[in-house]
Amino acid sequence: MKTYMRITIGLTFFLSMSIVQAQNNDSTNDRFPFEYNKRSKTVEVSSIWEEAYNNLYEDLMNTNYIIILHSYSSATGKEAYNLKLSKDRGNAIKKFLVNKGVDASRIKIQPHGEPNIENYGDDDYAGDRNVLPEFKRKMTETSQDYIDEFKNKETLDDDIEDGHKIFLNIVDSYVTYIKDRYHLQELPGPGRPSKDVNKFLKQTKEVFDDAKGAYGDAITGDYKNLAEVVGKYGAASFIDLFTSLQAGKVAKDRKPLYDVIGEAFATECFTDYNANIDDYTIGQKFLFYSVKYRVSGLSNFEKYKVRVRFIAGKTYTLSTFPRSDRFERSMDDYSMFMANIRHYFAKSDTRYKD
Repeated sequence: MKTYMRITIGLTFFLSMSIVQAQNNDSTNDRFPFEYNKRSKTVEVSSIWEEAYNNLYEDLMNTNYIIILHSYSSATGKEAYNLKLSKDRGNAIKKFLVNKGVDASRIKIQPHGEPNIENYGDDDYAGDRNVLPEFKRKMTETSQDYIDEFKNKETLDDDIEDGHKIFLNIVDSYVTYIKDRYHLQELPGPGRPSKDVNKFLKQTKEVFDDAKGAYGDAITGDYKNLAEVVGKYGAASFIDLFTSLQAGKVAKDRKPLYDVIGEAFATECFTDYNANIDDYTIGQKFLFYSVKYRVSGLSNFEKYKVRVRFIAGKTYTLSTFPRSDRFERSMDDYSMFMANIRHYFAKSDTRYKD
């Protein structure tokens, strides 16, 4: 319980800090509000825009930063209209800043429509009609990946093993939650198919015993030997057969959440990777930020070990490149990193077994 409390408290802090990366304690001065159903500056908000601009001046003019304008609308109105409205509001603030001298190439617009953040205003959701700037430092051509100082062939085996332990230590609680939420229904007789080989073999025999009792002479031959063969060599197919479409549905329900976990790891383990979470559900966003917060607490050395685990360690893809080649050439390949995390979940007990 204490662990979950720390995660919850930390996540709340992380979310509150990541909405706007500005350098002022008064967050009300770090955003650009709009009047109801308006997409341009009005007399009512003009002075507030100027105040926000002055408050954020140093970051707005710092050419080392990329400016991301997160634009929102209130919860009233249709979703498609709100998304278009928030995009227009982002463009209005971009135009405002460019007229102030900010380089347009540094500004990106991220429309969200209705916000998934705490409402700032009164019952009419006035506080939701905002554009919130986020500042991200540019990657320079001369900057080095932090892993360069940790790469060491001599310790590769130990680093891969450590990376696997670090990864499991973070994801185990989330995997448990996902498995509890989406799981195979219990079958008559043996219950849920077990991932334990010996228990599963026993379940297999129970199913054949039930079938023998139900159909009698219709099942002939040494059915116990048949059950043992099925249990040993046809486990996955057997589970699918006796759970109908359940296994496929469970795997399909779990997969998007495992993909979110992979995205969160990639965002923190690669300095130049930014996940696109716009299409995530509220639950997926909560999972993303929760995992991201946990990974952000790792040292760079620990993040390196996680990277080397899923790039130079055991792979689950069809890659034919040897481990040494992947270690030398692909440590900056976040697509390979995420692919192997996805395949890890797809091939392990987390796919649909309980």
